[in-house]
Amino acid sequence: MIRKISILAVAAVIIALAAGQAPAQHKWHGGLKAGFASSQFKGDSVAKAVYNPVAGYYLTGNVGDKLPGFVGGGFFRRDFDTWFAVQLELLYIQKGGQGPVSGNFFLEVNDNLTYDGIVEGDLTLRMDYVEFPLLAVFRFPKDDAGKIGFIAEVGPSVGYNTRAEAQLTGEATVAMPDGSNRVQSIDQKIPINGDINRWAVTGVVGAALEFYLARQTIVIDGRYEFDVTSISSDQNTYNHTFSLTVAFMAPITK
Repeated sequence: MIRKISILAVAAVIIALAAGQAPAQHKWHGGLKAGFASSQFKGDSVAKAVYNPVAGYYLTGNVGDKLPGFVGGGFFRRDFDTWFAVQLELLYIQKGGQGPVSGNFFLEVNDNLTYDGIVEGDLTLRMDYVEFPLLAVFRFPKDDAGKIGFIAEVGPSVGYNTRAEAQLTGEATVAMPDGSNRVQSIDQKIPINGDINRWAVTGVVGAALEFYLARQTIVIDGRYEFDVTSISSDQNTYNHTFSLTVAFMAPITK
């Protein structure tokens, strides 16, 4: 609840700052960006949220290792003064996490193949989002030559989950009818039985360097995102993501 209130407060400050600036200073920019994302889960066990088909079968593991991904999209920026702007973005970003898991495992792959036994392996949960960040952009003085600037940015983001896919790799020790055990390799998508939330609210903080050309601006942007809402309604598990992007921005109107 405190996280949600804080994000709403930041959004209100962004709108208030924008409304309080002189209209004569308005200037629109647009741009495209792409880059690298690295995310991980924090909070309750991800394995519990993903796999729990029937009583007696389970996976345990935090799945808290970092998972690389892609981020890209477009944005519009509106300048309200030499030091302040508001930026609205539309991004596609790959999030998730990975890590070791173990437990009693059951998976019917087809009519002829069933894994039923003790599993040791790695679980990867990939979660793709379409996100809409709304950021307050604070611009600091340029260098002496006026070619390089520094900005800080903060604000909320609302995202919609477009994919949640779990992959299990490892080995299962399967009990055979004759009483022996067989070790079976697993590299298989597994069903997600937890209640994955479609919508996510995220806090965003970041900083960027701007390189000013004749008309265009190149922006190298580093950000940290932290979920305010859990990935699952069943427990408290949150995406935390670092991203590094390169953007090309150009003026649209004066």
